[in-house]
Amino acid sequence: MKTNEICIFYNKTKGYGIVSYVPKRKGAHTSCEPLIKLDSEATLEELKKAICSIDSITENKILDVGESGYHYWKDLGCSSFSAFVKQFRMISLEKTEQYILKTNVYDSASRGLISDKEVFLPPDTSIDTIVETIYSLIQEMFLGKKVKKKDELLQITLLNDRKIHYRSLTDDFLDVDDYGVDAYKIYLYEDDGPSHIGFMIDCGYKAFDKEGITARWNEMYNPNISYKFEELNDKKIKYRVSAESDTCIIESNFIIAGDELVEYLVYIDKDKNINDVDKMMAEYKRVLDSIKIE
Repeated sequence: MKTNEICIFYNKTKGYGIVSYVPKRKGAHTSCEPLIKLDSEATLEELKKAICSIDSITENKILDVGESGYHYWKDLGCSSFSAFVKQFRMISLEKTEQYILKTNVYDSASRGLISDKEVFLPPDTSIDTIVETIYSLIQEMFLGKKVKKKDELLQITLLNDRKIHYRSLTDDFLDVDDYGVDAYKIYLYEDDGPSHIGFMIDCGYKAFDKEGITARWNEMYNPNISYKFEELNDKKIKYRVSAESDTCIIESNFIIAGDELVEYLVYIDKDKNINDVDKMMAEYKRVLDSIKIE
């Protein structure tokens, strides 16, 4: 985000209004054109596109002395600002050393908008996470709907004291800790498995190479399973192994964590979850893309 402040206004009947506040020479920040309007049922992608568009258009914009602010409330169907603040809720998105999201509500005493909640996000937060946080705030605070924040940042401390950071999984997966096996963390699909996603500690590999991994998989899964073994050797992933049999689909990425390799695995039971393969793989890859080692 490049613009100093972007404001997202919401009314469940009239929808969204998105505008930016920019610096004014010898003055405080003030609103400027354009205004982007969206339907109240706008998707996350539409909201993201609108915020990015406003940010791009108003980047580095400064209003001259004498230029008045943009009366966006008129274009949102309100005759005055006082009428506007009674009808619309606002979330402001500020960029300083970090991102600050503030929800604002009408205060009858001051007859204006006051901040009632603040959410702080790190400076390297992606636009996708920012928009999902805004959307969650609207759903929870303005519409009374509870939304699980899909991009909550989680952490596991490894045996070598390194830390692995990753985005939380959706509600389709149940956190069962280590599930009584050699794992840092297991997430069962639909609460009872056997399909799952997991961060494994040691699955009994004699060696972390093609022969050692495939030999162990033959013991654990199926001797007739077909394999694809890739030695990636990039900065994050050393090996990627995928396999499929009549009964299951498996993929493991062996992630470099200092002197340790952490196995990030998905196991899909085809008998039970054949119709959910694409959904599970998409979630597995979304979390994989988020993984960072500290």
